[in-house]
Amino acid sequence: MDFIFSLLIFISSPVTAAPPRVPSVESIDWKNDLPTTSLNERTWDSLIDKKPKVILIDFWASWCEPCKVSLPLYVKELTAQGLDDWALVAVNVDSNQKDALDFLNQYKLNAWVFWDKEKKLAQKLKM
Repeated sequence: MDFIFSLLIFISSPVTAAPPRVPSVESIDWKNDLPTTSLNERTWDSLIDKKPKVILIDFWASWCEPCKVSLPLYVKELTAQGLDDWALVAVNVDSNQKDALDFLNQYKLNAWVFWDKEKKLAQKLKM
């Protein structure tokens, strides 16, 4: 996708602790590997329309304690920096979509939130 100028990928830790790896975005098939189930009615098209210069992609799960802190913190800190040209894409890796929705009802996020049911993107990035 041509709209991605800068791409930051971060894991809040819904996975086991392992040595840090640098994910390869070259391995992603941008048309087939992106999760398509939006959990908050925002779409990839609306992200493209925003044309952010920086996109922070965070993989999270409802059971992940660090995620409860990090996701709201990203929004708060990036907003505090006065950055208008960024976007947070929160990719959920829960097995059950209801768990993710319950989490979102508790933590309101100004983000594009997708459910990666098949974990295609997470697997491509070796998360």
